Amino acid sequence: MPDWLLSMLYTLVLIVGLNLVFIAIAAVILGTISADYFQQDSPYRSKLVRLLRNILGVLISVIGLLMLITPGPGFVMLVAGLILIENKRKTRLLEKLLARPAVYLAVARLRQRFNKPMFILGADAQQLLANHRAAHAARRRGRRARATGKKSKP
Repeated sequence: MPDWLLSMLYTLVLIVGLNLVFIAIAAVILGTISADYFQQDSPYRSKLVRLLRNILGVLISVIGLLMLITPGPGFVMLVAGLILIENKRKTRLLEKLLARPAVYLAVARLRQRFNKPMFILGADAQQLLANHRAAHAARRRGRRARATGKKSKP
C-alpha cells in the first residue's frame, strides 16, 4: 500500500476516533446536568474546580467551533462547552442555541437516553423556539404547496 494512502487512512481513523470521543463527552455533559440548570446559580465554590471547569469548557467550545466547519456535531459540542463555562452572559447564548430546532431535538433525544427531562428554558428562549418552529412549518407548507401546485395559506 502506498505511503500517502496509509497516511490518509490513519488521518481518517484519527478524525473518526476523536469525533466519537467528543460525542461521548458531550453526551455525558448534556445528559447528566439537572433540568433546572438555567435557573440555578453555580454550586461550585472552590476556585480550582471553577478554573478547571472553565478551561475544559473553553477547550470543548473551541472543538465545537472547529466542528462547525469540519465533520462532527458542532452545535452540540458548543452547547456542552458553554455549559461548563461560568459566565453571566452564557445563559442567553445557550438558550439561543437550544432554541434552534435541530439542536433542541438532538439535546432532547440525548437527555431522553439518560432518562432526564429537557432543560427548563426561560420565556425568551421558549418564544424563540416557538418562532423557529412556526417558520419551519410555514416553509414546509410552502414546499408541499409548490410540489402539488396549490397556493399555501399564510
